Amino acid sequence: MWLSVLAVLFSCADDTESQSDASDTVCIEENCFLVDLAVSTEEKEQGLMGVQSLLEGEGMLFIYDAGSTHSFWMYQMLIEIDILWISEDSIVVGIEENVPICVALPCEYYVSPEGVQFVLEVAAGQVKAKGILVGNGVAIDLKSGD
Repeated sequence: MWLSVLAVLFSCADDTESQSDASDTVCIEENCFLVDLAVSTEEKEQGLMGVQSLLEGEGMLFIYDAGSTHSFWMYQMLIEIDILWISEDSIVVGIEENVPICVALPCEYYVSPEGVQFVLEVAAGQVKAKGILVGNGVAIDLKSGD
């Protein structure tokens, strides 16, 4: 019986490892973030709205058709964030740091400096803390199949 319990425990540990191996990641130079994806219109509209905290190394990646200009606002957000605009060539082309929440309309819009394919939102202060700069290369590894 104890062997069965140990076998179940080890199989659960293996499942946890395979789940973490399947995480979507965005790496900017040597700085990697585990990301949730925003692909559908609904996911993009929801974004991080209602999220109470982001840990260091976490974020949300918005995926668009290549070469489009995009704007974001912070209405009903609970946390400040850094926004990274990423080109279809996987280069950081713009950064908005410490973007404040907006509790009442009208809210400020943050617009990509040029057409981008990806937008990465991370916890406020991460860009500065990790030394991320415009021009940095980005590696995006999507394993979830979205």
